[in-house]
Amino acid sequence: MKNVILLGAIILTLFTACEWQTIEPEKIELPKEEVLFSTQIQPIFTAKCISCHTANNPKLTSGVAYSSLTNGYINTTDPAQSKLYTAFAVSGGKHYEKGILTATEIATILKWIEEGAKNN
Repeated sequence: MKNVILLGAIILTLFTACEWQTIEPEKIELPKEEVLFSTQIQPIFTAKCISCHTANNPKLTSGVAYSSLTNGYINTTDPAQSKLYTAFAVSGGKHYEKGILTATEIATILKWIEEGAKNN
């Protein structure tokens, strides 16, 4: 009988000591139309990346970002393996843990690469 009471007390303690918190995933809203580098990708870099990537490669300032990215950072054959994408989206990526970009921004970059990474 003592074992049943002890077991009940342990179970009760476990359930009353735990606090559950629900974390809602970020809703990703991709544009329905083609992603444009000049109006959708470059503004992400301008707002969140150029504080470091003005002098560091890839250079992401307006006017040089596209040519800098096409020098090994974009893989249109396998977009999910692009250095630009994996830096933010893959655990262990250079900027993954920093949370610099939102999930929507990362998905928009991937969509742009999947669409051929055009300089448009």
